[in-house]
Amino acid sequence: MIEQPDWHSAEPFRALGRPNLFFGVAAGNMDSMINPYTADRKIRIDDTYTPGGVAGRRPDRATLVYTQRCQEAYKDVLAIIGGIEASRVASSTTTTGRGRFAAASWPAS
Repeated sequence: MIEQPDWHSAEPFRALGRPNLFFGVAAGNMDSMINPYTADRKIRIDDTYTPGGVAGRRPDRATLVYTQRCQEAYKDVLAIIGGIEASRVASSTTTTGRGRFAAASWPAS
């Protein structure tokens, strides 16, 4: 598991080694497009979900970015996405036929 990897290169994902089955990717417990803003629509100066409270360590559309880095590291390995961003991301990528994505989500209770 890599918590908030450096998303500028595929090296942190290569450090994990080649997975036997797939990469499991989740961007966290808050949508990456909403996270940088407060309820008043102002830019946050800190991030409670990042170690040290440093803002700006996660990219916009983090699920897509992390999945792209996994596929840069190992091109022929499947990436399964999950979490809060997965339903939005999977519907936009699988309907256009771009990329090799599989979405996983929890059943509604």
